[in-house]
Amino acid sequence: MATAENWLLRPEILPMLKRNCVTGLKEEHLSYAGGLGGTPELLESLSIFFNHFFSPWTPVKPEHIVTGTGCSAVLDTLINDICDEGDGLLVTAPMWGEYMRV
Repeated sequence: MATAENWLLRPEILPMLKRNCVTGLKEEHLSYAGGLGGTPELLESLSIFFNHFFSPWTPVKPEHIVTGTGCSAVLDTLINDICDEGDGLLVTAPMWGEYMRV
Protein backbone atom coordinates (compact mmCIF):
# COMPACT_ATOMS: atom_id res chain seq x y z
CA MET A 1 0.00 0.00 0.00
CA ALA A 2 2.99 2.33 -0.28
CA THR A 3 2.36 3.17 -3.93
CA ALA A 4 -0.53 4.03 -6.19
CA GLU A 5 -0.17 0.84 -8.22
CA ASN A 6 -3.17 -1.47 -8.30
CA TRP A 7 -1.89 -4.94 -9.14
CA LEU A 8 -5.30 -6.55 -8.61
CA LEU A 9 -6.86 -4.88 -11.65
CA ARG A 10 -4.01 -5.45 -14.09
CA PRO A 11 -5.36 -8.70 -15.59
CA GLU A 12 -8.71 -7.00 -16.32
CA ILE A 13 -7.37 -3.63 -17.50
CA LEU A 14 -4.50 -4.78 -19.73
CA PRO A 15 -6.68 -6.38 -22.46
CA MET A 16 -8.95 -3.29 -22.55
CA LEU A 17 -5.96 -0.95 -22.85
CA LYS A 18 -4.38 -3.04 -25.62
CA ARG A 19 -7.64 -3.18 -27.57
CA ASN A 20 -8.55 0.49 -27.16
CA CYS A 21 -5.08 1.88 -27.75
CA VAL A 22 -5.01 0.12 -31.10
CA THR A 23 -8.51 1.09 -32.21
CA GLY A 24 -9.53 4.12 -30.18
CA LEU A 25 -6.45 6.25 -29.50
CA LYS A 26 -6.77 9.68 -31.09
CA GLU A 27 -4.50 12.71 -31.32
CA GLU A 28 -6.59 14.69 -28.81
CA HIS A 29 -5.98 11.98 -26.18
CA LEU A 30 -2.36 13.17 -26.00
CA SER A 31 -3.32 16.67 -24.81
CA TYR A 32 -4.56 18.14 -21.55
CA ALA A 33 -8.22 17.65 -20.70
CA GLY A 34 -10.57 20.23 -22.17
CA GLY A 35 -12.41 21.05 -18.97
CA LEU A 36 -12.21 21.17 -15.21
CA GLY A 37 -13.12 17.86 -13.65
CA GLY A 38 -12.75 15.76 -16.79
CA THR A 39 -13.71 15.75 -20.44
CA PRO A 40 -17.37 15.14 -21.34
CA GLU A 41 -16.35 11.84 -22.98
CA LEU A 42 -14.54 10.66 -19.85
CA LEU A 43 -17.40 11.61 -17.53
CA GLU A 44 -19.93 9.88 -19.81
CA SER A 45 -17.76 6.74 -19.98
CA LEU A 46 -17.32 6.69 -16.21
CA SER A 47 -21.06 7.03 -15.61
CA ILE A 48 -21.73 4.10 -17.96
CA PHE A 49 -19.03 2.06 -16.21
CA PHE A 50 -20.36 2.79 -12.70
CA ASN A 51 -23.96 2.07 -13.67
CA HIS A 52 -23.06 -1.17 -15.46
CA PHE A 53 -20.71 -2.67 -12.87
CA PHE A 54 -22.14 -1.31 -9.60
CA SER A 55 -25.90 -1.06 -10.35
CA PRO A 56 -26.43 1.93 -8.05
CA TRP A 57 -29.90 2.65 -6.64
CA THR A 58 -29.79 6.11 -8.23
CA PRO A 59 -28.17 6.08 -11.68
CA VAL A 60 -24.87 7.94 -11.88
CA LYS A 61 -24.90 10.82 -14.37
CA PRO A 62 -21.81 12.51 -15.84
CA GLU A 63 -22.57 15.67 -13.83
CA HIS A 64 -22.25 13.63 -10.61
CA ILE A 65 -18.58 12.88 -11.33
CA VAL A 66 -15.44 14.97 -10.96
CA THR A 67 -11.98 13.66 -11.81
CA GLY A 68 -8.56 14.88 -10.75
CA THR A 69 -4.87 14.37 -11.36
CA GLY A 70 -4.44 11.75 -8.65
CA CYS A 71 -5.68 10.64 -5.26
CA SER A 72 -3.47 13.07 -3.35
CA ALA A 73 -4.72 16.05 -5.34
CA VAL A 74 -8.36 14.96 -5.16
CA LEU A 75 -8.22 14.27 -1.41
CA ASP A 76 -6.42 17.56 -0.76
CA THR A 77 -9.08 19.47 -2.70
CA LEU A 78 -11.93 17.59 -1.01
CA ILE A 79 -10.52 18.12 2.48
CA ASN A 80 -9.98 21.82 1.85
CA ASP A 81 -13.54 22.15 0.53
CA ILE A 82 -15.37 20.37 3.35
CA CYS A 83 -13.23 21.27 6.38
CA ASP A 84 -12.90 24.54 8.25
CA GLU A 85 -9.72 25.74 9.92
CA GLY A 86 -9.23 23.83 13.16
CA ASP A 87 -11.42 20.87 12.13
CA GLY A 88 -10.18 17.39 12.96
CA LEU A 89 -10.01 14.59 10.43
CA LEU A 90 -9.85 10.87 11.16
CA VAL A 91 -7.82 9.00 8.57
CA THR A 92 -7.49 5.23 8.41
CA ALA A 93 -4.25 3.58 7.37
CA PRO A 94 -2.43 4.13 5.14
CA MET A 95 -1.92 7.79 6.02
CA TRP A 96 0.12 10.24 4.02
CA GLY A 97 2.10 12.87 5.92
CA GLU A 98 1.03 15.57 3.47
CA TYR A 99 -2.34 15.78 5.21
CA MET A 100 -0.89 16.59 8.62
CA ARG A 101 -1.06 20.29 7.74
CA VAL A 102 -4.84 20.27 7.14
